[in-house]
Amino acid sequence: MQKNIMDCIIQVVGKKDSGKTSAIERAVKSLKDMGYSVTVLKHSHHSLDSPGKDTFRFKQAGADYVLFFGNDCGMFIPCDINIIYLLPTDILIIEGYKDLSLGQKIEIESPSQIESVSKRIVELGSLCNKLEGKFIVNGGNEVDISRDKMLKMLYKLLNFLNIKELSVRNS
Repeated sequence: MQKNIMDCIIQVVGKKDSGKTSAIERAVKSLKDMGYSVTVLKHSHHSLDSPGKDTFRFKQAGADYVLFFGNDCGMFIPCDINIIYLLPTDILIIEGYKDLSLGQKIEIESPSQIESVSKRIVELGSLCNKLEGKFIVNGGNEVDISRDKMLKMLYKLLNFLNIKELSVRNS
């Protein structure tokens, strides 16, 4: 049975050094080889922002959102966990958030389980639909959402809100 778009969240939980990251890393490689788009969310109890830093100051000044981009990464402050439902991805794998139920939860207890947990992630991921679809725009022209991450986000938002049809008129 195929899973709904919102059901393609797999949560891997376990203690420090239990093998979570290694299991996820292996699963991501396999799922990518199968043609899926995969996003990984890493939950940490450590703060990424600290007093005195520019991003902290912008947040304290009242900015609704603060985006930080370095040479190879970005950060979004403040984080609302509901943003996960809009990510333009086929499969979301979450490492952590043990106390929340965000998706199909898999617990790993020791590194000896890395292979079996990785296989279970791939098994669950292979049940997910690849995010595909088309928007009908400008009087009937079709636009394939798989080519654009922003369109994928819009598609997921419309599905999340259960909107089947949308019409925009210029005033």
